[in-house]
This record gives sequence, structure tokens and C-alpha cells, in this order.
Amino acid sequence: MNQVCKFSFAFLTAVFTVFSSPVLVGNPVFELGFQGPESVSGPAGSTQKATYFCVLTQSEASEAGVDGCNVSVQVENGVIAACTLDGTDWKARGGIPGPADCVFTTGPGNEGIVSSVFIDFQHGGQPIKLTPQVPITLLKIEVDFVIPAQGGGTARLVYPAQGLIYVPPGFGPRPIPPHVSLGNRTQAIVLLAKEIHLTTPSGGLQAPGDANQDGGVDQSDAVWLLEHLFLGTRPNLPCEGKTAATPGEGELALLDFNGSGAIDISDAVALLTWRFIGGEGHPLGSACARILGCPEGPCQ
Repeated sequence: MNQVCKFSFAFLTAVFTVFSSPVLVGNPVFELGFQGPESVSGPAGSTQKATYFCVLTQSEASEAGVDGCNVSVQVENGVIAACTLDGTDWKARGGIPGPADCVFTTGPGNEGIVSSVFIDFQHGGQPIKLTPQVPITLLKIEVDFVIPAQGGGTARLVYPAQGLIYVPPGFGPRPIPPHVSLGNRTQAIVLLAKEIHLTTPSGGLQAPGDANQDGGVDQSDAVWLLEHLFLGTRPNLPCEGKTAATPGEGELALLDFNGSGAIDISDAVALLTWRFIGGEGHPLGSACARILGCPEGPCQ
């Protein structure tokens, strides 16, 4: 057995047997939590992506530091789509992925990921010392949430205390509970979940094409749009206050009369054509519609 194989086997053995080591009950106490948005919003039924970090915090001062951390992560009412160490404090401070780096687990009640990060002592690495109450990021996670069709909803990111089941190469199935180590001994740890609110913004009621916000759609809206495009007398679009060059999503939905994906002179022409010679109407129709990003308008 060459040196690389010996090291790999020894490390795997240490990682997956350390969970039976005695827990150190003294200081410091560590917390595993999550950083990321408190709410995710989008149209009902849509899939929205959000980024979260697994974070490690030390409650009290210690010179010892940490040399490894294992996590099992699940999301309730969501799906973990990807994970990486890139962009994390752990990687920036010399930590590297372990043998269970971002492994997806499957099976009823076992859907999620397990991951391990550790210090590469073979190449001169040293335990990472933490500043009390200052979290460091361990793992970056991309999560897909489906916005509920009716009303709002709630999702949660959690560290299952008993761990998810992982089958490391050469070993049988075993749980990988969240775990912080120093010298092959586990540390006292608190697991924190994160609740995420899933919302569907209703948007304001608008007349599609109502550029001048008078509640109706006629030739005056085409004139208003031309003034914005060419004279500068209408510097900001309604809704988000942006311009035709870089419109907000609500403004694009409101004023893109011909459905081209942009706001330009062709929208004024399309509005006038619809108004006077029976051309195609606005993609959203002629009735009042709720448009995300727009305020409630005087829709007639």
C-alpha cells in the first residue's frame, strides 16, 4: 500500500469513527447555523433559487481552534440543487474538502447532503482559530424553492441531529451527524435551523399599456412613451422608476405593448395601431391586470 493510499484509508477511518469519541463538555461551545435570505418571493408555482451558507460560530474564546467539521443538511419544502466550498471562509483559511464533500443522499427521509471539511495536516495545515461570536462559512448551498400556489408558505433548512445516511467507499451505511472536531475529539455543539418565508407578491392593478398612469390606455400613452424615448421630458418609467434602456420587470410587463421583450418606438406604434386600425392588443389583454413590481393604479 503506497503512502497516498495509507493516508486516505487512515483519514477515512478517523472521520467515520470519531463520532463515537467522547464529547468535550467544557468551553468553547460551537453553533452550526445558516446565513442567507429570510424570505424568497416569486409568482405562484414558480421555482426560485436562493443561496445559503453553513456557518460555524464559537461562543467563547479558546486557543484550540478546530480541525474538521461534518454536516448533514436537509431542506423542508425545498430541494438542495448544488453545494461547494468555493467562496467560503473555510477554504480561504486553508481548509479543504474531505471524502464526503457535498455528497447527495437519497431515500425516504434521507434526502439532503452530507459534507466534511478538514485541515490538510499533511501539507502543514494548522487548526483554524475562531473569534468568539464571529461566524465563518463552511459550505455554500444552492436551494430551489417552489412558491406555493395559494398564499404563502414556509421552508426550513435543518441539521438533522442524528445525521443522514452515507455510504463511504469501502464502508457500510452510516449516519453522518453534524460534528465539529479537534484532535479527533468531538466538541459541544448547538444546531440552529433557519426558517424561510415563501411569498407571492400580488402586484398592483394596472391597465396594460398605461404609460401616463391615468387609468386608461389611449393615444396619450403612446405620446408619453415617445416623450420618454426621445425628448427626455418623461425621465422615469412608472412602477420602478427606471428607463426604457434598463426597465424593471413590472415596467417591461406594463409597457412592452408588442411583446418584443423591450420598450422602444415599436411599442408606441403598436399601441396606436391597436387603437385606431384594429391591430394586436397588449399581451396582457385590455382588462386591468395585477403586475408584479407596479403599484396599485387608477385602473378603469
